[in-house]
Amino acid sequence: RALGAEVHICPTAVEKEDPRSYYEVAARLSREVENAWYPDQYSHASNPLAHIMSTGPEIWAQTEGKITHFIATMGTGGTITGCAQSLNTLSKEEGKTPPQIIGVDPVGSILKEYFETGEMGVPHTYTVEGFGEDFIPPATSFTNIDEIRQVNDEQCFMMARRLARKEGLFSGGSAGGAIEIALEVAKECDQRGEKAMIVVNYAKKPISAEDELLNKKRETLKAEMLKRRAKEDHKRNLQGTWGIGVITFVVALIVLAAAMRPSFIQWMVSRSPVERMATVVHSDQVNQFIIQWEYNNEKVIKTVNGRFVEGRWLLGDAGMPILKGSEFIVVFNGSNPDYFLLKDHFISPQTAEVYFHVLKYPLAEILDVSSDDSEVVCLYWAILDEFGVDGLAHVLFSQTPLRKNWSHNERTFRAFHESEDFIKLYRSCSP
Repeated sequence: RALGAEVHICPTAVEKEDPRSYYEVAARLSREVENAWYPDQYSHASNPLAHIMSTGPEIWAQTEGKITHFIATMGTGGTITGCAQSLNTLSKEEGKTPPQIIGVDPVGSILKEYFETGEMGVPHTYTVEGFGEDFIPPATSFTNIDEIRQVNDEQCFMMARRLARKEGLFSGGSAGGAIEIALEVAKECDQRGEKAMIVVNYAKKPISAEDELLNKKRETLKAEMLKRRAKEDHKRNLQGTWGIGVITFVVALIVLAAAMRPSFIQWMVSRSPVERMATVVHSDQVNQFIIQWEYNNEKVIKTVNGRFVEGRWLLGDAGMPILKGSEFIVVFNGSNPDYFLLKDHFISPQTAEVYFHVLKYPLAEILDVSSDDSEVVCLYWAILDEFGVDGLAHVLFSQTPLRKNWSHNERTFRAFHESEDFIKLYRSCSP
């Protein structure tokens, strides 16, 4: 406001689709204001790309590659996503340890809970602006983020005032929150390292008496405008109440149908089950793959949703990577193959051989032998015979954190590795 901007205050504890949310208000203003432009930074691929191409390399160059921690607030996720990917790539190219990537999230936002548990929490109102979300922005990738810490309103605003008073930096509450976490991390470091932080000092002109007078006039006009808009909004809300009820009912039906769909498909398949060996003919290596099988002298081609893990593996329900050419059992309704179930825990011998080449290195590490040692072959086939594809997945993701793969990770592998059945297999394959 001090710089002449028109500010619209929006509540934070509302759904993204709510007309009062700042997403919808911004979209509405872009339609109402002549020559307005709506960048859609929450979904636009250029958001993280800009930081991959510019911000990350600038930080790396200016710290001479000595950076040990990168701390940023999380809103759209573009800054932390782009910088994290860039800094990780540059550090690996120079053979250095990648910096710790730490996100900052306000208390009341859901990003920290989603990062740690994979669950969508319940958002709560918070006063600080500029970061935190009540949904997961498409521009955000958690792949290279190591930790997310939270700050409350008081911490953000107190630090912002401290920056203005002691450092002469006219920054907002989000910058205050980022600096608060940076100081907290600095105290925990065992050794001094370079730390990168962006604080925008954008108070370019002093506030004069004339500016104050103009601001007061602007506030008066704005108050009148808000009163008129409040009356109009109230009228529209009354008119739209019945529509909200209808929409809620329709959404409930859609959610119910989605919840019942797996059971319905299973029931349809059970009415006339037929088994075939299906082949993976294509994978987008992100979230979908295509399988194909033959039935009644015709090719049946279907698209299946997978789960993307660690930025490299597209997984099936059984937990192992879906690779082009892999073969799995598919069960389908003989009268209508549109109803099918992919049993990717039943694999062909050829697929088992492919998986062996993927797993022989982690198995060799477990056995502390060469990957070509016969003990590796013995343990692989013993695990597949005793535990199936699920056991192979535990080994493959033995060093993966829980937050990146909730079904197969370092914790599940530890339990698997310490089980009596695995110990027996291990001993049977060791001389």
